[in-house]
Amino acid sequence: MPVAPGVFPPRPGVYPPPPGSGPAPGAPAAPSLEQQPPQLYQFPGDPTYYIQDATGNYVPYEPLSPQPPQPPAPTPAHPLAPSASTSSAHHALPATHHVPEKPHVEPQPQQQQQQVPTVTATATDRSQFPNPFDANKPREIVQTYRNQNPEFITTRYTAVTCAPDDFVDHFSLRQTGSEIEMMIVITMYNEEPKLFIKTMQAVHDNIRQMLEDRQWGEDGWRKILVCIVSDGRTKIHEGVLVLLSMMGVFRDGLIRTKVGEQDVTAHLFESTVQTNFEGPPERGLVNNLTAKHKIVPMQMLFCLKEKNAKKINSHRWFFKAFAHSINPKVCVLIDVGTQPQPNSIFRLWAMFNDNMVGGACGEIAVEGDFWFKLKPIIAAQNFEYKMSNILDKPIESLCGYISVLPGAFSAYRYEALQGKPLEEYFKGEVIEKEGTIFQRNMYLAEDRILCYELVTKPGRSWLLRYDKESCAVTDAPDAFTELIPQRRRWLNGSTFAFLYAAANMGKIFTRSTHTFFRKVILGVEFFYLILNFIFGFFSLSNFFFAFSTLVGGFVELMRQNVDPTVTKKISWLPTSKNAGYTALRSILLMARPVYVLAICITFIISLGNNVKAARSVFLTVIWLFAIIAALMLAMIVMSTIAQLQLVGFSFKKLDFGGDGQIVNTLLALLSTYGLYIFSSLLFGEWYHPIFNQLQYVLLTPFYVNVLQIFACTRFFYLALPRVELFLSTR
Repeated sequence: MPVAPGVFPPRPGVYPPPPGSGPAPGAPAAPSLEQQPPQLYQFPGDPTYYIQDATGNYVPYEPLSPQPPQPPAPTPAHPLAPSASTSSAHHALPATHHVPEKPHVEPQPQQQQQQVPTVTATATDRSQFPNPFDANKPREIVQTYRNQNPEFITTRYTAVTCAPDDFVDHFSLRQTGSEIEMMIVITMYNEEPKLFIKTMQAVHDNIRQMLEDRQWGEDGWRKILVCIVSDGRTKIHEGVLVLLSMMGVFRDGLIRTKVGEQDVTAHLFESTVQTNFEGPPERGLVNNLTAKHKIVPMQMLFCLKEKNAKKINSHRWFFKAFAHSINPKVCVLIDVGTQPQPNSIFRLWAMFNDNMVGGACGEIAVEGDFWFKLKPIIAAQNFEYKMSNILDKPIESLCGYISVLPGAFSAYRYEALQGKPLEEYFKGEVIEKEGTIFQRNMYLAEDRILCYELVTKPGRSWLLRYDKESCAVTDAPDAFTELIPQRRRWLNGSTFAFLYAAANMGKIFTRSTHTFFRKVILGVEFFYLILNFIFGFFSLSNFFFAFSTLVGGFVELMRQNVDPTVTKKISWLPTSKNAGYTALRSILLMARPVYVLAICITFIISLGNNVKAARSVFLTVIWLFAIIAALMLAMIVMSTIAQLQLVGFSFKKLDFGGDGQIVNTLLALLSTYGLYIFSSLLFGEWYHPIFNQLQYVLLTPFYVNVLQIFACTRFFYLALPRVELFLSTR
């Protein structure tokens, strides 16, 4: 079986002694044990010779530096050998990547050559290995590095045996005590390697661009630490481990599941790399580049959690363990698969030059080219994202409170998170098992809780900001079976998180130290958010009322078209004298009960079915609502044109003929569709209002009816784990 590129096989056989350690010709017999130099160890794949010092650590051997005599030491476990636990896991690297379990003890550098027997090392010998341990990277990786400092050529492995909250009391990091300006955390679960490559490429390129700025300089990479937290050792994709091995970060053979009698909770790998990937991963054209190709160094920390405990626990490891040890100024949160665009991380960091800013975010955009974004489900999401970033985020940023900083791409001042914000944020781990229905739904949107607690932090006056020029692209669900469950979590979480924030909005005035003017602005913003929430709560009934009114008005317009004076002006509109009048009238009148029937079907299938199990029924309902939306759009256009012709509207004079009804109609259209177009063009965005707005309009009934009904019927499912498990297995 061929070896994967970038993962190097061990050197077989017994290894020769280091240069200068062999016996000279004609040398006397071997000296006594007291005169012998220390025991030497060498591990396959590692050209360095090691000795065991008085503290039990393995340090490189210097032949020219005489060492005090040592008795023969037991053979340590091979740092690259797989254990039974790791080799049995389904995620382990292929067998060709593993080093044999039997390292060899080297001949001792005595005055006379002597044969040293090979000592067999078992998997349990790894428990005798020091913790932490610095292992040399494969020679094939480090030989291309332009910087050969120890931090570049070694990987430190730490088997963490404590909870994240206790990490700083028992362990330390390489950078502990160093001045770290920014920590970037990338959270992942079992995502595909191409998503990991996209994120790592984007992060590296952003770091390289930051170093070009005068504020950072050429050695600015020393102030940046990239932290990768993977949720579950048996869950991570095998290909991602191979990629991390190619970078020189991950070493499968170092993993151990126990330290003495203590279970390992996380596997920590620390390394400074000078490698990255180049090329489009979706096409399989990825090259492993090295320092010769304008690669800047990256200080990396890879935390592989032993058990799967969800994303919020990964953030606990980052904030409570690693960030607590480093104490950075800014923490940037990125989900694997998200690609920060050029200079986006720098712009996000620059916002914290304002000492009042506690959190910031950029624009989240849908990934894809021109043609891909024409797909209805992608186009609707792209239009929704764009309008949120154009209409909602800027006004919220102006007020100082953004309802949510997306976890896929956001940044926080670490100082601002200390205390109450992080305490409330991490309650989600406990509430998931012991909380009420309200609390469990609320913590589906823990990011919103963190934003609220940050702005209302006692004794402080932190603000949240948004920068549209800081952008990150991410893949959007391209199937309704994926989109519906995602939006269920978003809707339920945002609904209950807003109710929590609105019920406690008085804390802005009582416990924060915002200025009086800022408190007034925040109060006005919350009043607007409450009105928006009420309108959204009744959107299902409002949408049906608008549809019913539109149908009735259009039928009445056709009925009035029997007047010769009216018919002359709108002769294209069907009348009772036309053959198509009866058919069109019947279709319109039947549309109302069909709408109600679609709502009833949505309620029924949402109550007792998994989305994938009822995929065909959901798609049928979505198509029904799309046809209804197209019918509404046609009636709006035809009714507006008919009203303009009836009043004798003139574009030259802007004369409405004294009819106030047509003025109201035009104002309604301009305040919706016109506002979308005008505001988008004002921000320099032209693609989505031209090429995506129609798809969004057709899927508006889906957003209003299907998503909200499905979310509302799942409020109580979080309190019934057996029911949730039953539905998920179905």
